[in-house]
Amino acid sequence: MDAEGGPAARAGAQGHAVKHRTWHPAPGTQHKHSAPARSPLAATPAPAYIHQHYGRIPRDDFEQAEARGITNVAPWPSYSFLYPFRPDCVANLAHFFCFSYADGRRVNEYAAPLAAAIQRWRRAHARSELVYIENGKRLLIVDLRAGAAGRVTILDGRVKALYLACDAVRTLASLAREATAREGIDCRAGEIAQVLAPLIDRGLMLRDGDRVLSLAVRRRAG
Repeated sequence: MDAEGGPAARAGAQGHAVKHRTWHPAPGTQHKHSAPARSPLAATPAPAYIHQHYGRIPRDDFEQAEARGITNVAPWPSYSFLYPFRPDCVANLAHFFCFSYADGRRVNEYAAPLAAAIQRWRRAHARSELVYIENGKRLLIVDLRAGAAGRVTILDGRVKALYLACDAVRTLASLAREATAREGIDCRAGEIAQVLAPLIDRGLMLRDGDRVLSLAVRRRAG
């Protein structure tokens, strides 16, 4: 896999598809599985999709491009400055290609919010932390993530027991049964949901249907 900031990463950032082949045709030859013979300087629209391939690609990747809705497949334009050969020869030599979609989709536009969120996460993750520390009968949850609702949350009693019990995914019904056995009083799944709701709202837990999971991890000594 290409290292962060390497040639493949830079090519993807500029809106070019990155493809890799395990063979290298000689100049002047046309391999039956090579890219379509197109001029790298053809007046084609800018690639509408940023995509990267690493490793070996299927042999019909180019042959069935149009059937898969991919058009304007062409070598990366800079190849024309490196190799003084015919376009079909350059296509045989190329490892980097750009393309667009037949239906006109612009994936780089509708994926932009996700890409921006990933970049924010990369910038913040080194100084972000969500951990808990047991201090006698209390549980201290420390949230150093960007946008945290609060830096420190203190739990005790039933809430502490429930939070620790959700170190793995649990159902509300199973938590209710454990609470009933532990406390000696009848406890319903709906009651457990109400107890955990504030922690879910603060981003300290996740809920998916009747399943819940605590997100903080134990802070290790040192």
